[in-house]
Amino acid sequence: DFLKTTFTLNNKTCVYGTCYYCTKSDPICDDSKYILQGAVIFNIKGNIKVHKSPWKRIYKKGKLAEWQTNENYCRTISKNLSTKRILDFVDIAIFDFFIQNGDRHHYEILNGNLLWLDNGKGLGNPYVDHIDILAPLYQCCQIRKFTWNRLLQLSGGVLKEKLKLMPDIRNFVTDDHL
Repeated sequence: DFLKTTFTLNNKTCVYGTCYYCTKSDPICDDSKYILQGAVIFNIKGNIKVHKSPWKRIYKKGKLAEWQTNENYCRTISKNLSTKRILDFVDIAIFDFFIQNGDRHHYEILNGNLLWLDNGKGLGNPYVDHIDILAPLYQCCQIRKFTWNRLLQLSGGVLKEKLKLMPDIRNFVTDDHL
């Protein structure tokens, strides 16, 4: 199925993949050296269940999602979600904040565990922080001890230095994003 989404556009090899929001009008294409870099997940064995994210955005002019207007939103959704699941959302929100991915509309569950599946597009304006991506964190006021300790370990510029050690990191992010 993935190979069926590969095509040529302006003499470049492009791919849009198979996902809920993947479309031929929004592909990823190779660069001037004919290199296409990314990550692909294949062959996930098992029954994946897709759910709407409690913090999904609404893209209708003049309409806000409940999480944007309800001061007790976390308490509301806590009736249907376990503490473990809310902590999963907090972890995802922190990661999404780093990569500026504000449009996680769905989440997937496999064997009781939350999967982080996405088309991987992010890294918008490096000078704008979209704090609302962190809504699960600041609305629920919870964080795993492990996550907190890891954030402390990566603070003060350590994350930037670790990222710079990654091979070909500058093929993915600019210095401004670092």
